[in-house]
Amino acid sequence: MLLALACALLFTAFLSSPTRAQSVAQEVERLAPVWSRTANEAEAQLVNDSVPDSVLETLRQALAEQRDAAQALIDRASEVATPLRAQLEALGPVSDEFGVEDAGIAQQRNTLSTQLSRVEAPLRAAEAAFRRTSDLVDRIDARIRARFRSALLARSASPLNPASWGVAVENVAERTQLAVRDAWLGMSRVTDLANLAAAAGLVVLAIAILGWLRQRVVSYFERRLAQLVAHGGQTLGLGTILYGLGLTVTALIVPGLGVIALLNALPLAGLLNGAAAPLIRDLDQFAPCIIMAYWLSEALFGTDAPARSIFPMTPKMARRARRMTLLLGLVAGLDQVFVRGSSAAWRELETLAVGSFVLILLGGLALFRLAMAVRHGRDPLPAPSAVDDEEDPRAALGQAVRGVMVQIGLLVALSAPVLAAFGYYAGARYLFFPTIFTATMLGTCIVLTGLVSRSVDVIDAQRGGQEVSRLALLPVLTGVALATVALPGLALIWGARESDLSETWRRLIDGISIGETRISPADFLIFVAVFLAGYYITRLIQGLLRITVLPQTGIDTGAQKALSSIAGYIGISLAALLAISTAGLDLSSLAIVAGALSVGIGFGLQTIVSNFVSGLILLIERPIKEGDWVRVGDTEGTVRRISVRATAIQTFDCAIVTVPNADFITSSVMNRTHRATTGRVIVKVGVAYGSDTRAVERILMEAALPCEYLLPRSPPIVVFTGFGADALEFLIYCYLRDVNAILAATNDMHHRVAEALRDAGIEIPFAQRDLHLRNADELAQALAAHGPNSAGPPAQAHPTAMPSDTPSTPSTPSTPSTPAILRKTNPEAGP
Repeated sequence: MLLALACALLFTAFLSSPTRAQSVAQEVERLAPVWSRTANEAEAQLVNDSVPDSVLETLRQALAEQRDAAQALIDRASEVATPLRAQLEALGPVSDEFGVEDAGIAQQRNTLSTQLSRVEAPLRAAEAAFRRTSDLVDRIDARIRARFRSALLARSASPLNPASWGVAVENVAERTQLAVRDAWLGMSRVTDLANLAAAAGLVVLAIAILGWLRQRVVSYFERRLAQLVAHGGQTLGLGTILYGLGLTVTALIVPGLGVIALLNALPLAGLLNGAAAPLIRDLDQFAPCIIMAYWLSEALFGTDAPARSIFPMTPKMARRARRMTLLLGLVAGLDQVFVRGSSAAWRELETLAVGSFVLILLGGLALFRLAMAVRHGRDPLPAPSAVDDEEDPRAALGQAVRGVMVQIGLLVALSAPVLAAFGYYAGARYLFFPTIFTATMLGTCIVLTGLVSRSVDVIDAQRGGQEVSRLALLPVLTGVALATVALPGLALIWGARESDLSETWRRLIDGISIGETRISPADFLIFVAVFLAGYYITRLIQGLLRITVLPQTGIDTGAQKALSSIAGYIGISLAALLAISTAGLDLSSLAIVAGALSVGIGFGLQTIVSNFVSGLILLIERPIKEGDWVRVGDTEGTVRRISVRATAIQTFDCAIVTVPNADFITSSVMNRTHRATTGRVIVKVGVAYGSDTRAVERILMEAALPCEYLLPRSPPIVVFTGFGADALEFLIYCYLRDVNAILAATNDMHHRVAEALRDAGIEIPFAQRDLHLRNADELAQALAAHGPNSAGPPAQAHPTAMPSDTPSTPSTPSTPSTPAILRKTNPEAGP
């Protein structure tokens, strides 16, 4: 049954190959003329230097679509050609030396060759079209980028020419008068009273929202925040964060609603007429700039701004920063209306040049004052605490961000007006306005990160703040996520085209090529997902082995931990191999590179690899295990953990010493508890010369036998080892039930031996030192001549002493050890 099903599937696939090949060939035949015409047109336009960028962008989009279609056909054709090539390779070369082979194999070879030739022809055509379109796309991108660079470096007349100012003033006055006249005519021609009433209602609503409602809502949130801080005695709490969030959102939503109502009222009033229509339409770009500037001024520099934890500022500098932020928003909005808007087509070139210069000069002044306010507006640092001198990480982050922003702001504020004054309008605009929009995006990220940071502070305060919260990393992750999301917008701000973003996204999806291997984000995500699944399954199996299975086997604890660790290593290795296989990563092409790198890596990681292999040997062979009392080199203690690279040993001073695993394999290791906990203790005893050695042996044996730490089946052994310099030496060999009690056993044996020898009247000698003077007579004469009644300094005497150690019993107090002449300090005074 299974064999028949497999044969049916193979037969179906064999029959479907010609059909799929024919489909690919027909598709290539249908699209080839279109590809050729588009490519020829693109080549003709690239020869013409005066073709506008819009035409090139249209051609590029068409070429990109055709390139993607060619790539899809290449993939389809490859799916058909790959199994055909594999089947031909399976047939092998012609077996007979004269070129004659079996008729069936020859027929199958001819059929496969025919099918392969049918699919390789459209495949080569698609590949040629793909290469041609890709080359043309790259050439168009290079042409547009070159024009962009040329425009940035282009120089025109300086706006400082008085003639340009006269033309600009006249042109602005004329266009303004014309726009006001057309707007008035448009209003006078409105006959629909309903539209007028709706327009009047929307204007009143906008005034109410922007005036009364905004003031009441903002005042309410500010008053509630002040009450919470005053009565609660704290600056952080759930109410504080909620009202702060409400104040931040209100500063953005309420003005936005008012502006939307006002913009909807203008068309109903008939103002979209003649020269006034472009200006009014450009207000759609002017209003968001003002609203965003107002929101950032409140959220960054307001009374209780969320970013205050990152950007602390004094109230005076905060007010200045708010005003400069609003002024920058006004400059950006006016630029959108008068220079970049649709009404700019009605203005003279001199008007646009002078207008750009005025806006850049005004914006540069605002940016300079804003940067200086941020630089000098920091709150004074609190006095350092004697307990904790560590700097707040968020304060350090805010200081770093502040420094970078200030430096860039000052540079742009000084450079852009100078470039505009010398006639480099495009360069000045490219330097100034993208910087403003970038600062806007950065400020938005700072506000959102500040909200998250304050929320984390509230949660930590409610928990007591006794331990480090796992949410402490959330503000950092939020900042990284916001920065990642903002990257496409920043690219567009700084001159990137949408086609550049789509091209980058396509290359990111297609992946990068390393040799013959292509790694795409999808492959990487599959690899990570499969590896994580295998990792957690491995941890689950380890837990089951450690908790449920291995305790039932009766294996000791060290062996259980070793088996669990080995199972973890095997599981993680299998998870990595399975992830590589599932992701379809062919690493065979990296064998040459890996072989070349392995030499250098081998020398660099030789010690690590040696320790890793040694760790595996320790886990498998188990010469030591967790809980053993070992001594390796100068380190002695209890094994606490055997890891892949090193082993942790806890010394008897309660210190953890990390010993490389290779030391346990290449050096001598003493393990006191390897197979059993029994051990031996040796007690050294010395008695005075003249003691009865047989009696001493019997006394020591009787003293050691009652020790509770000794093995009952192995009585102690007393050995008379020899004649020492000070005493007769004996050794007591005792075998312990548990070697871990060696200190307690040694202490008990010493007490018992001392008590037994004292009761028997046997002395334990100690070394005594006698001092012999060679020039005693000269010393006595010197002392007699210069006694207490003599004058003058004493004569210099040089006694020579010869120490000697003599074994003896302790001397009695009546037996002086000092010569008699030294005890007579004055001959006239008597003894």
